[in-house]
Amino acid sequence: MPDEHQQKRKIENEPHQPAELKVSHHSLKQWLSGWWQRVSACRWRFDFWRASLSPSSQRALKIGEQGEARAEMYLKGLGYQILARNLRTRLGEIDLLALEGETIVFIEVKTRKSDARGRPEEAIHPRKQKQLSRVAMALLKSNGWLHRQSRIDVITITGEPESPECELRHYRHAFPSTL
Repeated sequence: MPDEHQQKRKIENEPHQPAELKVSHHSLKQWLSGWWQRVSACRWRFDFWRASLSPSSQRALKIGEQGEARAEMYLKGLGYQILARNLRTRLGEIDLLALEGETIVFIEVKTRKSDARGRPEEAIHPRKQKQLSRVAMALLKSNGWLHRQSRIDVITITGEPESPECELRHYRHAFPSTL
């Protein structure tokens, strides 16, 4: 009986058979209706997931969204051009993607109502920095932006994001890439 390595070599050395392609002929209308059903199902799942969160988690999510909106207004006031908000990849999420002149800026926004559980910038620990660096690099590669200047900024908000008394701090080039 052949061992596992011999079986692997045999499989690797066999010529690959072309796969059969199945072509289905749907009209554009059918495709669109199927697409809308998929989108509706995703939206339903998101709404269901959000409704299943505890009240404190729902409040935290709402405060986070308000903080991102406040950070976006702040950056627009500085002349940044916002390219995307809540940009999700398989590696993680970037809260805001912006252009400052020719520089691509990846922005992480951390919002806390108070310092009772620590300052918001304390949540950007080395593991989070590494994840943000990976997401940024993946986005640079996938969009063909490797030749452009880029950096990662962090914006922290302490207090009620919609209140003018909240404390907003902007850390330009918050940390070097950890890749």
